[in-house]
Formats: sequence, structure tokens, C-alpha cells
Amino acid sequence: AYAYVVIRREGGAVSLEALAARFPYVFFLVSLGTVYFLLIWTERRMDTDSRYTLLRLRTGGRSQFLIRAAYNVLCLVLLYGVHVWLAIGIAWLYGRSLEPGQASPQLLFLAFYRIGFFHGLLPLAETGKWIRNVLLVLALGMAAAGGMDRKDRVAQMLLLAVGAGCFASPVGLYFPDVLCCIVSAVEIALGLREGH
Repeated sequence: AYAYVVIRREGGAVSLEALAARFPYVFFLVSLGTVYFLLIWTERRMDTDSRYTLLRLRTGGRSQFLIRAAYNVLCLVLLYGVHVWLAIGIAWLYGRSLEPGQASPQLLFLAFYRIGFFHGLLPLAETGKWIRNVLLVLALGMAAAGGMDRKDRVAQMLLLAVGAGCFASPVGLYFPDVLCCIVSAVEIALGLREGH
């Protein structure tokens, strides 16, 4: 809705890069943090109110942790999917607002290579950023499955901050991406070892 209003008001005077830098990245950060903390809140509620639901499955603590982590990962994958489709929609709306001779047939493809945030969401052929995204989603899902214990609070906040901060990086693997991979791998290893 925001992109539609800006495109209707400013038309071709605004570039796609400027449009993407105004709001979608902030919206992604807010929604990622909101969903992450909702998942943690749900885990707390499950521990207190719905403990017997998972106990009916007759699985051990590690299996229950992995079931909750898989659920959280699927929720985060859905969030990513929504944001990828929003980015595609913004690029499509922008392409429709241009004059017929100005719009390139490769506008959508080029948008995901030119705009750092769009490329961070959908890295196309860049393997390093795909690995970063997969590790981050797995780590956030496992961290949320463990709840917000006092010992994990700093690691979970660091994971969220590093993960959210690396999405506006341009094409290529840079230090924030590598740091995100390292922090994510450590969180995954701790989650698998402890099994909460």
C-alpha cells in the first residue's frame, strides 16, 4: 500500500532504489522482530498452558524441541516468502508506472541484483547469501523454540541484530554476512547440543 501511494503520487520521479530504501527494509526488520518475539511468547505459553499437547506424542525432550523448532522455521519461511512477494509487487508496480519505452523487460531481474535489500531476500545465484539466509532461519527457529531463558537472552538478541543488519548488503559476501553465518551456526550447534 505504501509503495502504491508513493508511486501514484510521485510516478517516475522516484527511482526503484529510493522506493525500496524508504520503507520495505524497515517493514521487514519490524516484522522479523515481531514474528520472532511472537514465536518466543508462543513457546512460553506452550510450556505453561499446552504442555500436555506435545506430551501426547510420546516423544522425548529433544524430539519435542525439534518439532517446535521446525514449526518456528516454517513460520519464518512464510515471513520470507511474503516479503519476497512484496518486493516483486513493488518492482511490478514501479514498472507499470513507467512509460512504455522506459520500462525494461529485465526490470524485476535487475531490481533483485541492484537493490541490496531485495538481493538479501532473494539472492538469485549467490550461494553465500543463500547459506546465510538458511542458517539464519534455522538459528532463529531454534532460538525461539528454546524460549527466552536468561542465559540465552544475549545470544538471541545478538542473533536477531546481526541477522537483521546484514540484509541491506550489496551483491557479494561481506563481513556482516560472514558474521551472521558464524553466529547462526553457533546458535544452531548450541540448540542441537542442549536440545532444550
